[in-house]
Amino acid sequence: MRTTLIPGLLQVAGNNIRRQNLDLKLFELGRVFFPREGEDLPEEVEVVSGLLSGLRHQETWSQLKAECDFFDLKGALETLFDGLGVAGYRFLPAQDEPFLHPGKACRVEVGERNLGIMGEAHPDVREAFEIKQKFFLFELNFQRLVETIKESRFFKSLPRFPAITRDLAVIVGEKIAVGDLLHTLWRANPGLIAEIEIFDLYRGKPIPSGRKSLAFRLKYQREDRTLTDAEVNEFHQKMIELLASRYGAILR
Repeated sequence: MRTTLIPGLLQVAGNNIRRQNLDLKLFELGRVFFPREGEDLPEEVEVVSGLLSGLRHQETWSQLKAECDFFDLKGALETLFDGLGVAGYRFLPAQDEPFLHPGKACRVEVGERNLGIMGEAHPDVREAFEIKQKFFLFELNFQRLVETIKESRFFKSLPRFPAITRDLAVIVGEKIAVGDLLHTLWRANPGLIAEIEIFDLYRGKPIPSGRKSLAFRLKYQREDRTLTDAEVNEFHQKMIELLASRYGAILR
């Protein structure tokens, strides 16, 4: 009995690629089975899996040819979670998934619960299924995903007061997850931060070996009044000090 849907997706992908259907966006919802100690019947778990490969979109006169990558898959999952109302999800580095590429694999968590995995397929897997092009996979525990969905929806009016934007570029250790930095910034938010965007990741000179540079764009905004430059500057400085104390971040 199968313990994952991934091999089935890979067989479908391989058959399509051999027939020159190279641009693939596949998913499957089904059950997998795990043995239960001391019991004859296995545990049944419903999971959802997906595969992404080939071009990001069809090449046209207005859109250049571009291959799918890790961040396309991550963005697809973020869109799914946001649409379902799943809050507090994180993508954390995973090193122990044999069928995913080392350094290009993540665990997907909501709170303290592990939902599943995502990442780029290991080259050995591509070779085993005779697939030359890169492809990206995810598999989530569907039952746990459903349990994290919030059925209520909240709507708020368009902001009446202007936002103030500040950029924050820091140098941190290579093993520090971007998701942890974001989680820390959001948890420290007393209602001033409206949006955080990651707009740059850089490795190489003059950044020391074993470290990386990350740049965030923070939008500060209140619904009840206009923020002053002074209070935004004060809180922004606190964010810098927080990242420095918790992660050894150095302002770039």
